[in-house]
This record gives sequence, structure tokens and C-alpha cells, in this order.
Amino acid sequence: MSIQEMLDLLELNPVHRRFISSRLQGSYCATLDEVGLRSIGTFATHEGPGRYFRVDGGNQALARSLAASLPEVICNTPVTGIKQVTEGVIVSTENETFLADKLVLSAPISVINKIRFTPALPEDVLHAIAVTKLGSAAKLSAVLTEEPPLLAKQDSDAPYWCWTGQVRDGLTKKAITAFCGSEQARKHLKTSDKDDESWFEAIQASCPELQFSGNHVKKDWGDDPWVMGSYTVMNNEAYTAVNVFSKPFHHIYFAGEHAVAELSGTMNGALETGVIAAEQILAAEND
Repeated sequence: MSIQEMLDLLELNPVHRRFISSRLQGSYCATLDEVGLRSIGTFATHEGPGRYFRVDGGNQALARSLAASLPEVICNTPVTGIKQVTEGVIVSTENETFLADKLVLSAPISVINKIRFTPALPEDVLHAIAVTKLGSAAKLSAVLTEEPPLLAKQDSDAPYWCWTGQVRDGLTKKAITAFCGSEQARKHLKTSDKDDESWFEAIQASCPELQFSGNHVKKDWGDDPWVMGSYTVMNNEAYTAVNVFSKPFHHIYFAGEHAVAELSGTMNGALETGVIAAEQILAAEND
């Protein structure tokens, strides 16, 4: 069943039902009838206060650190074709071609079909790509003039949630961040319109105890042509089909958060599939 079908069976008072539904919808980036109940295992819950950790300098710092250890990283160069030959893989862009022994395909599942494959990907892989969809999400970060209290607030109308957080030295960062998930929330908050202030004004109204400078930045991943969404929404059909990404197709190895059901939609899932692909390549080299 879906998460929505499970919630419909529970005896909840309206306030609790609305809070739980809006929180899960925001996290999964889709309405809950689109999400398989089995995928709820990716979330951990506990009672009382708890600690969580962030990457110092932002999540992009992890990618930059990995890139710094490599001899070359080519950016802003979309791949148009991938051809498998006896000696390996030929990767084509608009102006260049590259030859490699193996290829790890970690492009978002929403844009894989923009690449021409020779030979074509197997039918079961094409089916998995077709039934696996990305959610909709946007983020807003606003600058504050004073150090704020630590807080986290959930809006159940949009829905979105916002929070403040600490930096390395234990001080609270002079900023508040908000995240909304689902097409419904994006439309309600007008996240795709960079000039619309509706979401920023809603956050200000929700947090009157904070001092806003007026400076803020908004990102809507649905507007990004190289992603066209947030992260994978695992409905039951996608959850069943995802196993096809666990094995290579000749010289092509699959990685990305969409390639593992239990950790889909997470950085952990993306990183673990990268490790699995590396292990598969090393095992093939040693055969």
C-alpha cells in the first residue's frame, strides 16, 4: 500500500494527522499516495531531543573534496552518447569523445533518457527508468542580523518546514533555512518564480522572533534542466524495479540514490551505490 493508505487506517486526531502528513509529504517531495509504504524504512524516528550533523561548509564541500583528489574533472559538458565497444566505452559530448575501460553512470534518473546508448539499455533497465520518478522540492535560505535561537517549525498549510542551526564553533548561524516538498507545496509557495516573495514573507510571519536582513536566496530543483526534480519518489512499482541497477550492463555500472531502494533520496544512498560500483569494477578487473 501507499503511505497515504496506511495513514487513512490509523485513528489520529485531525491535528496529529495534518502534522504527520505535511512532514512526510515535505520529506518525500510528493503527495503520500505516490509513495510506497515500504520506503518509509528510510526514516528513523525517536522520542525526545536528538543530535544530527551537517557537513562543514555545506554538502558541496564533500563533492569538492572528492574532485580535488582526481586528475581532472570536466564540468558543464553534457554527455550526448555512450557507446560500448570491445575495448571499453566511448563517451560523446557535443564536441569531444572520451574512451574508458569502464563507466559509472550516476546521472539523475530523470535525464538518463537524454543520452543515446549503443547498444540500447536492456528492457528491464528502461522499464525501471520509466517508472522511477523524481519528487518536487525547493529551498530558501534567509540572512538574519542577529544570532537566532535554535528552532524548527513545520507549516502544515504549504507544507514546508524551516530551521536554524549551529556552525562549527557552537554558535547559531545567522540564517534560517526552509525546505518544501511536493508539487502542491511548490505551487502554493510559488517557488518557481524567482521574483515572488510569498515564501519569504510566510517565513517572516511564522518566525516573528527573528531579525531578517531581507537578503535571501531561493532554489527550485524543478527548474534545473540537468535534474528536473529533487530526488527519487519510490512508489511500489519503482521499488520493485530498482534491483536492475545492482548489476552492470557490460562496461556500464549504475550508481546514484535512485539505484538503491532502502536509501533512495539520501546522500548515504548515493555514496553507497558509488562504493558498490567501485567494488564491482575491482572484482571484474581481478577476474
